[in-house]
Amino acid sequence: MNSIDNIKGVLYQLERWQSTIEIALDHGRHTHTFDDIVGMVMANRILFFSFDECFFITEKIVYPQYSVFHCFLAGGSLEALLAQKSYMLHVAKQLECKYLSLAGRKGWMRFLESKGWMHTCSTMYYPIEEKADERRGRRTEINGQVTTRN
Repeated sequence: MNSIDNIKGVLYQLERWQSTIEIALDHGRHTHTFDDIVGMVMANRILFFSFDECFFITEKIVYPQYSVFHCFLAGGSLEALLAQKSYMLHVAKQLECKYLSLAGRKGWMRFLESKGWMHTCSTMYYPIEEKADERRGRRTEINGQVTTRN
């Protein structure tokens, strides 16, 4: 398979997971758009792993004392996500990372602590200023219902 076929394959997988990625991005304070993710994957700034029933979007974070293999977006079946732990550990070791880390909602923290993960810190946001046009068109999911604010 040549590099053009590889690129087409990655773009196909990103498109396959697009709606799930966009829902996950909505929970992340809108730090990225789907197009941002695609551009960063294509530029090799982040890594995208797609499996039959789940995906991970990761980055290597380099601190002065060690590196972390950080998952900032994931989606799909919970069982499928958990089943990929050994593969993700393998990739993290190849990248010479000391830890896996992930960003997620509180429910992940409660669930993953029983799987050997440890809570290190929580990230909280306080809005400094948000203009009306920044709120316009924001998609929100509540109890499975997607709504858009105007």
